[in-house]
Amino acid sequence: MNGNNFYTGVAREPDLSQGDITSQVNAAKVEELKAKQTGALPDPLSKIDPIISNIFSDFINVKGMLKQANRNPKVNKHVIKSLNSRVDKINKLVLDLYDDLSKLSI
Repeated sequence: MNGNNFYTGVAREPDLSQGDITSQVNAAKVEELKAKQTGALPDPLSKIDPIISNIFSDFINVKGMLKQANRNPKVNKHVIKSLNSRVDKINKLVLDLYDDLSKLSI
């Protein structure tokens, strides 16, 4: 570093996380499912929406962390692949929850 806080030297390896739009696509899926709900959910189910959204967002963050960990040569790639697969399954279940909850709208 040359003492300049805004030094923009050449990166040794690219930061691919900024180009990953998976979280944006998945967030759009959640918004689409919310929009399909024909009415409001009855209490106390009306309070479940932000909880499910947070779970979904948290697991998107987990996927990003796994992607970063996968770049570490000391990390077992097969375990990362298995964890990614499980996170994908969880996110699918979370999206399915939105679909099922929409059937309870009043």
